[in-house]
Amino acid sequence: MANRNITIMEFDFAYQNQGFYRDFEYEWIDMTKMESVNRFCTQTSFAMIKNRLQSNRFRQITFLGSGNYHYVTLALLQMIKEPFTLVLVDHHSDLMMPLTDELVSCGSWVANALDQISLMQKVMLIGPRGTEKKLFPTEYVNRIELVGSHFLGSDGRNVFRAINTKAVYISIDKDVLDPQEAETNWDQGRMHLDKIIRMLKVIFADHKIIGVDICGEAAIVDDFAESMKAIEKNDRANRRLLETLVRLQKESLHRG
Repeated sequence: MANRNITIMEFDFAYQNQGFYRDFEYEWIDMTKMESVNRFCTQTSFAMIKNRLQSNRFRQITFLGSGNYHYVTLALLQMIKEPFTLVLVDHHSDLMMPLTDELVSCGSWVANALDQISLMQKVMLIGPRGTEKKLFPTEYVNRIELVGSHFLGSDGRNVFRAINTKAVYISIDKDVLDPQEAETNWDQGRMHLDKIIRMLKVIFADHKIIGVDICGEAAIVDDFAESMKAIEKNDRANRRLLETLVRLQKESLHRG
């Protein structure tokens, strides 16, 4: 990861009132005029999104908007050229079976990735309820590891040392966080941001991070004051995550 390679993907005006990215060099990709992309994305629109990303030199840290667009991670994973592990920090597994081959969705993109990306050796899921494991399709069970937050200990070092690829891609949905720390348009977990930051430090120390994306912005509601509270809360969380990632990038470059 090269320092400060930051992409902001604006699908739903989630970032125009946030300022976390303004102190960094970043690329702004305006997707607000795209059709058939909210929660469910047609293959035509997905190909257009992927084309925009391929022509973008800034995509090492990518902000995707609300969780409705988490499927964009699939496009980013499809561009990786070496064996890797996906570390997914999310309150949901996003492992629903696709409704049709004509659509990619925010709820099924992990299943798509497991089907389509042979270089993805394993998915480490952090944050879903333990009961979700019973719902995993049997053909994926051997390639998925579900890690409850209570297994992570102080920093999760033992958990992440079990990753058997050097390259790691990290995807974070802020719906895993306690509502006091972020507000999203999906039901949320109870993880604290400090725990995610500790996890990032451990993964960066032991692995080559080939990309990170972050989603989980709030829905805009009619109550302007309530919307601004959510925006400010998410802006703070995004700033902490971005500052941590940039610092960890620098440290990893110094280590060589």
